[in-house]
Amino acid sequence: MSQDVTFDDVVTPGHIFPLVAKEGGVLERAGHTEAGCDLTRLAGLEPAAVIVEIINQDGEMARRNDLMKFADTHNLKVGTIDALIKYIKSQEAVENKSKNESEVENLEETVAYEYDESDERTVELI
Repeated sequence: MSQDVTFDDVVTPGHIFPLVAKEGGVLERAGHTEAGCDLTRLAGLEPAAVIVEIINQDGEMARRNDLMKFADTHNLKVGTIDALIKYIKSQEAVENKSKNESEVENLEETVAYEYDESDERTVELI
């Protein structure tokens, strides 16, 4: 998607509704719009996506079981927003761990004390 596209570039009324994802993606709002943008961002692409509503033959919106059958028929992969949230959080944890390890490596001697204070877990580096 071009960076200079505006709402005026989309013909309306119609069946295309431009949506804007929350800045924090699925970690801020667990929605389809945010999931689409997070997936393209994780792929190294512009965080923009086209999302669609799949309708059953009877005109009703397809639900999870319907979507699984559709995906199987068309050899498509299915992911959930919950799985995407877990993946993003796991990647952030890895990044934070790497940053913390590199900070510790810069210290000549480090002693870590862990203790509980009320309901909080605390680690002190000395």
